[in-house]
Amino acid sequence: MLAGAETLAAIRALNDAVWLLECHALGTAAEADTGAWEAAFTAYRGALDSFHRCARAELGTPGHLIDRLPEPTPSKPLGRAPGVAQSG
Repeated sequence: MLAGAETLAAIRALNDAVWLLECHALGTAAEADTGAWEAAFTAYRGALDSFHRCARAELGTPGHLIDRLPEPTPSKPLGRAPGVAQSG
């Protein structure tokens, strides 16, 4: 992807946040409590907003991005949901 340094940093942060969510969903995250899941989900939303802001600025998209409103965080990662087989 051709992008400036700030946008590339935002993409890396978004990628890291998505990987961490996947680790929680698979039950392989180092910290697997509800607080860690909520922090990871909040970090993901922030990283997504940051990437969108950078991309819009770089593309010269008019207007401004309205950050996502805090929404209820899913209470459990998918890998911890009842009836879902645990990995490992």
